[in-house]
Formats: sequence, C-alpha cells, structure tokens
Amino acid sequence: MLSAPWHSAAHLQPRAILSRAISQSASRPTSATLGLFVPTRRAVFSTANETEGRTAPRDPFVFEDHTEDYTNVIQETPVRPLSTMSLIEARLPPILPKPSAGDMSIFEDPLASDYASSSVSHGYTPSSLLQTFSQLVFAKRFDEAYNFLMEIQSSGLEIPMSHLWELPAQAVTTTPSFDLETMLSRFTVWFNMVPPKHMEDLPRRFRRSRRLIFQSAHANIPVAIRFSLILASKGYATSVSPDAIPFIMRFAPPAVSARFLKDFEKADMDYQRAHSSPSAFARSRTLLVEHVRGPAVDVLARSNHLQEALSLLPRSDEPAFRLSIRTYDLLLSRLRQSKNADIAKCIPFVEALRQNTIYSTFVGPDRRLKNQSTEADITSSTDLQALEMEVNPGSEAYIGHELAAELRSLINAVQSSSTFPPTATVVAFLEKYFETGRAAAIIRLRRVALDANVSCGSLFLQAEMTYYLAQDLPILALKAFSDHFFIAGVPHDEVAAALNHFQPNRSRDNVDEHKHPAFAAIQSKSMRKLWPARAHCNLIWQALVKLTPTDEGVSKLYNSLIHFLSLNADTTSTDTSFLRSPHWPSFKVGPAVFTPFMQRLISPAHPECCPEFVRDMTRFGIVPTVHHFTQVGGFYASVDDTQRAFMVMDTLEKEHPVSTPESMLEVRKKGWRKGEAVPRPDVIFYTSMLRGFVIAKNPGGATEVVRRFKKRYVYERGQHTPMDDAMADLHRLQEDIKNQTTQWQIRGGGVA
Repeated sequence: MLSAPWHSAAHLQPRAILSRAISQSASRPTSATLGLFVPTRRAVFSTANETEGRTAPRDPFVFEDHTEDYTNVIQETPVRPLSTMSLIEARLPPILPKPSAGDMSIFEDPLASDYASSSVSHGYTPSSLLQTFSQLVFAKRFDEAYNFLMEIQSSGLEIPMSHLWELPAQAVTTTPSFDLETMLSRFTVWFNMVPPKHMEDLPRRFRRSRRLIFQSAHANIPVAIRFSLILASKGYATSVSPDAIPFIMRFAPPAVSARFLKDFEKADMDYQRAHSSPSAFARSRTLLVEHVRGPAVDVLARSNHLQEALSLLPRSDEPAFRLSIRTYDLLLSRLRQSKNADIAKCIPFVEALRQNTIYSTFVGPDRRLKNQSTEADITSSTDLQALEMEVNPGSEAYIGHELAAELRSLINAVQSSSTFPPTATVVAFLEKYFETGRAAAIIRLRRVALDANVSCGSLFLQAEMTYYLAQDLPILALKAFSDHFFIAGVPHDEVAAALNHFQPNRSRDNVDEHKHPAFAAIQSKSMRKLWPARAHCNLIWQALVKLTPTDEGVSKLYNSLIHFLSLNADTTSTDTSFLRSPHWPSFKVGPAVFTPFMQRLISPAHPECCPEFVRDMTRFGIVPTVHHFTQVGGFYASVDDTQRAFMVMDTLEKEHPVSTPESMLEVRKKGWRKGEAVPRPDVIFYTSMLRGFVIAKNPGGATEVVRRFKKRYVYERGQHTPMDDAMADLHRLQEDIKNQTTQWQIRGGGVA
C-alpha cells in the first residue's frame, strides 16, 4: 500500500494543500484583510496527542487511519501557512523594474476615453446649469436664484443676457426686509443682465419697472438713480428720462441730483459713442441734453434751487441746445422774486438766452416720444368723445340740462389755461353726478385733467378727496391719494395698513360698494405720481382719523404727526427714515390737519388737551385758525368753564375791536383775511360758544355771549340758521329755568 502514489502521505498532502489553496484563491473574492484561510495538518490534528487513548480522528485528505508512520513525517516536515503576500512574492521577479517617469499612473490609462478631461472655456455655461437657474427664476425663488448666480459667476461662468432677469430685479424693489445696501447690490446684479438696446429687435419700454420705481407708494431715491444710470448705459436714456429727471431732481438733495445729471449724460454718451455713427452721436447727444436739462431746470426753479438751475443753462463753450420759452419764463419769474443780489445779476443772461433762437424754442421740455404722444392722444380723445356723449342732448347717455352745463364747464376748464374752478364747485358737481348712479364721467374727467397738466390734475383730485370725506368715505380718499400721489407728508405705515385692510374686506366696508357709485370711480391710476400739496396731506390725516376706531389709536396717530413736525423743525435730527421715501426739504402741513384730532380727543375726560393742541401749533409755527378757537371755546363753554371760555373770546375780540356792528352776510363774503396772527371771531364762533353754555345750562354765560355777539354783528333771523337754532334753545332754557323757579317758590310757599 505504501508504494501506491496516492497513498504516499509525505508527498501528496503538501502538494494537495497548495493546489487547493491556489484554486480557492482564484475562485473566491479577496476578503477585507486579503488573507486566505488554508488549514494545516498541524491545525487539523492539534488535539491528536492531547487525547491519548481515544480513537484518532480520520484525516480528511487520505483514506487511511492515522498511524505512527505518518506522525514522524509530519513532525519532520512542518507546513508554512500561506498568505496573499506569499502568493504575490512567488510571482514577482527577484528585482523589480524601475518606474517610468512618463507614466505615473498605475491602475488606469490617462489616454483612455473614460478619463479624458472635458475642459470648460470661460464664458460658457453648461445647459444644465442655465436650465436650473432659469427654473429658479420662473418659480420666483429669487433668493435661491441669487445665491446660485453668485456661485456660477465665481466659477468664471456667465449667464446669457435676457429680459427674464428683470423679474428678480423688480422683486428686489418690493422686498421691505432688504436694507438699502443689499437692495442696491442685488438690483444692480440682476438689472445688469438685461440686454442693451442694440441687441433688441424692438426697443423696450420697461413699463412695470418704471412704475415700481417711480410710482411706488414708498419711493426709493438711490434705487431710482441706479435704475436710471443702468438704463442710460444700455441706450435707453431718452426712454427713462421723462420719469427719472423730474423725480430725482425734485426729491434728491441738490448735490446728489447734480451729480446724477452728469453721470446720466456720460452714461448715454459712452453708449452712443460705441454704437452710433459720429453724426448720429451728435444728434442723439443734443436730443438727450434737451430731454434732461429742460425738466431739470423746471423742477429746480419751482423748488427755488436757483443757483443749481442756472448751472444747467446753455453755455458758449458747450454744444448748443434749446430750452422752452416756458422754462425760461418760469426761471425768470423766480429770479425776480429772489432777494439774493447775486442771483438777480443773472437775469440779463437768462433773458438773452430766451431771445436767442439757438437756445430757445416754443416746444415744451416735457415733450414725449412719438409713440408716447400717440398713446396719450388716443386716450384723451376717447375720453373727450365719451364725455361729449353725456352732454349731447341727442345722445342716449345725456345726463340732463343742468348737469350737462356743469360738465361742459369742467371740460373746458381742464382743456384751457383758464383758472380751475373752486373746489366747492367741483364737489357740488360730483355730488349731483353720483346721485344719478353713474361714475364713468368722473373717471374720464379725472384722466383728462391729469393729462392736461399737473395743476389741473392735482386740483381735481383734491376736490374728489374732499367729496369722499364729506360722504363719510375716507377709504376712497386714501385710495385716490395712493393711486395718484407719492405717500409723503403722511404716515406711510398707517396708510398702507388701511389700504391693505380695505382690499380684502371691501364688501364689509361701512358703505356697500354696490350701493354707492363712488366705488366704481376708483379704478383709474395715473401713469406718473404727483407730489402732494398741503391740502392733500390735510385730507389724508383727516381720513386716517375717521378710520381709527379708538381714541387711543387717534392719540398715537397724533404723536406721529408731532414726530414728523419735530423732524422738520430739528435740522440736526439723525432720523434716517427719509432714505426710503422721497426727500422733502420742508415737511409742511396746514392748520386744518389739527382740526380732526381736536374733534376726537377733546372731551370732558381730557380737558387738558385743549391747551396742548394750541401749544403744539404755536411751537411749530402754525397759526391757529378761527375753527380751532371755535373748537376750544365751545368745549370750555359746554363744560361750564366760564373763565377759560371767555378768555378765548377775549383773545379774538381784543385783536379785532369794532365800533359799530357789521352785517353777517358782508363779513361772510370777505372771509378769512390772510396774514392775521389772530383770526377774527365769526358768526360760527359765537354760535359754538352760545350752544356750549346752553348745553351746560348756564343762561348767564349764554346771555353774555349774545350780548357780545350783537355788539359785533347785526343779527337778523334767517341769515344764519345755526345761530337761529341756538337762540331758540337759549329761549327755551330760560323758560325752563323760569318755570322751575316758579314751581320751587310755590312749593316753598306751601311748606311755609
């Protein structure tokens, strides 16, 4: 048996183990430790000698039992455990070759297509990035889009110019959470990606962007300047100048506006020089200067910044351009009114420019582009034709003889240079017209007035707002104001809050919109915002008081008014709220703004408010009118404070003594006399005092008021109904007191 080759354990078993290990290493995956487990004979029979007397285990590699013949061989020939490293070493040559300096890679070939580098050239953006970026903008995820844009640009890539990027720029201007620096930075990044004019098939108008920047309720001067300069650098200077120049020149400080004009003209010149022929460049430069300088001189002259206006006039060392005769006349008028001797010396120079046809023209400085003029003419013509239908007796829209005559008068007034009708006349027409249930003529008449000139539009809106307040529709006064004026001179937050509450709750307003036709007349917005006059601001303060339900809220609103007045009085104030609103060098309100506050806050529970109102008005240089003295004197009389009531009366009467009584009708025709530090006591003042004492059941005080009233005025029944009623109330009070005294005496006599 020992001669059989497969029975030779000494020769077979080590070879079998090695071959089996190699085959296993080739067939199974390498483990994490890269070790191959191959059992040795010493490991297989490690317990053979430890268990003497037991039956020896069978060797799994042979068919015979273990005997002493095998033991001697095993002890003399130990088996070395195999490992991965030993297998690798067996295959390696004795000396490894030196590595090639030209090929440093070990596992891959750098020339293979899988590892070929795909270089990206500068200015090229992969389509996947552009698609992702566009999707963020379309989804209005502008913050994410901005951050993504910053990453793209920091990588040296560029986004193609497109008008799509105007959307996030517009969103920046309406994000109140941004501070001014962040707003300017983001707006500049987005709007610089808008294509210039020479890359467009048709020139764009940027209507929505212009409306958001120049017509927003909360205008932002720095953003307006940045927007205008970017458009000028892209070839759109003449398109944006009709809005930008009046806005920035009027609201920005003179130094800022002067710098803006230089930058604006330079930006357009650089663009025209690069994209126009020399002859076209000269023509476009002259056209731009006329578009810029004319409105700028107009605004500066109206604002009494005469030195700055003079600096913009044509000079002999500059290319010639022309300003309108009207602009020169306005500037000359302000120069003649000026008390500055140095300014007055410039009058002959301006007159010479006006007479020279090289520098003057009859065309207005606010002329528009051809397509703008056509659009305005079409709208105005359509409105006038519709208005003519309402005054034409043969038309189905005829409104009747009396109303037609009044409407015809208003149409002629807004179309001519004649004096605009008084506010009371327009208010009376509005009342009669709205009573017919119509509203169309009001919308059309408003548009015609706004298109005619600023003065007509402003006066018409003043009359419209006055009517709304008289009809107890304060929310419509706010709506008309916000649609056509910059929110300046009034608290922005309160106005915005009232309008935001009105929009989703129109059906729950005090007056049902379906019952009052005035609600149908508010759907008209002017293309350009106007600057509110003192009268408009007074009306808005009055509307806010009416819309405030609690006295506590009215008190807070009054504190806001005092805060605004304090900022104007204190030139050293560090308040920066003006940065986010149009610059108004002097915040002015009329004395009428105090009247609604006095009516709401003066009460028997707070008698101390009376002197506070008068003291605040005096502190800010506002002269109280007879209406305020009427309010204060009537209140003191109603609470039977005889001393203070007659103190108010003495203040007015001593300033305006009379020797003989005057007719009530004649004095009413004269009205209030301008320049009086203390107003004259009128019939309404005495009526309020008389009614106050009647309420307090003080016949003695009331009788004294009547005596002093008849000393100043000739009293005739029927000339002033409120006074007639107050006299009748006094007579009844005297009769009641007389009857009570008689009854008391009778009861007293009976008891005696």
